[in-house]
Amino acid sequence: MKHITTIIAIILMIGCAKTTTSNTEYEVKTASEAEAREFVSECSGYVELETTDKSLIGEILKIKIYNGDIYIKSYQNPSLLRFDSSTGKFKNSIGIKGRGPKEYATFSDFDISGNYAYIYSNVSRKVLKYKIDGEFVEIIEALNIYCWNISVDKNENIWFASEGMNSLTNSRGQEVKLNDFDYYMLDSHTGEYKSKYDELVAGEKGTPRIQGTAFIGQICDELLVSKAYDNTIYKMSEKGYEPYVTIKTDYNGVKSTDDVRFDPSFMTTYQKYTQEFDMFWYHMGFEESKRYIMAGFQASFDEWQGSTAMCLAKIDKQTGEAKYIRLNKGKDENFPYLRDIHGRIGWLQNGVLISVVKPYRLQDDERFKHLKDDANPVLFFHKLNME
Repeated sequence: MKHITTIIAIILMIGCAKTTTSNTEYEVKTASEAEAREFVSECSGYVELETTDKSLIGEILKIKIYNGDIYIKSYQNPSLLRFDSSTGKFKNSIGIKGRGPKEYATFSDFDISGNYAYIYSNVSRKVLKYKIDGEFVEIIEALNIYCWNISVDKNENIWFASEGMNSLTNSRGQEVKLNDFDYYMLDSHTGEYKSKYDELVAGEKGTPRIQGTAFIGQICDELLVSKAYDNTIYKMSEKGYEPYVTIKTDYNGVKSTDDVRFDPSFMTTYQKYTQEFDMFWYHMGFEESKRYIMAGFQASFDEWQGSTAMCLAKIDKQTGEAKYIRLNKGKDENFPYLRDIHGRIGWLQNGVLISVVKPYRLQDDERFKHLKDDANPVLFFHKLNME
């Protein structure tokens, strides 16, 4: 497999910083070539993911690059897939979908820490721990937590960002108990909860799925969290969490954040609240250098009739100024694959922006003439311009 520049070399270009950003105004624009250059470099590398009977991907739901490997959760494959980040060669699968004691009913989210993979199931409310070579290790109970985002810190504590709802009515009209808090910190060694934050109101039905609750992510070994409709990035620990980066936004003067969250008409009128800008951080990631924070987010605008745009925010920590661009619109000769940015896959991490391109989109690219249309996608890497 051909690979222009290794991911590891790119990662070394990004440093860690610890400065808080002030509130800022913003403007979202479509990325032209000149604007894109301010955010990302031209393609600095790519890797073809090997296609085998055991590694078929289909739609990618999440990517994580860790210690020279690429881990992928996909719609088509029920297992977590592990590839070599330099060659794209398939290494092994992790986890099996099933009803057995070492299997999971659903694959809701995953994280990697050290030499272990952690797979969470919303149905069984369990975390299954495996070695990265696929060997099963243990089951970690996570009672009464319904979530889509987990993160494992360096001390092997498992963090959960719940769905922000206390109960849910199932198809038979029965109320099912879900979460008591928005955030949980579980000690994976003892099975005890060290911390719980943001208690939910008893009987609360929660907010519509489109809003989500939160994203938990790590940057330079620090845990960050961001809630939808609360445009603040928080730094989180077992002692609590505090604002780290706050961006001033305007919901067109409609209502406050809390009013929007609990408005029963939200499901049918959400576009009213998204005329300006919404952050849905999810798996998109945060990146940081000495001067800047780069954040990935989705936005919805009236002019796009509710369509979702993949955007980047570049925040200057010295001045508090921020700039934004939309990525997945149009085509630029020097940045042909920025439009192939998809939501919720982890496309901003390790100092690069990742685009996932299906082979049929590469028919005019001589480098990929050998690929069949049904082959696994090619990952393209753009270095973030954050010096």
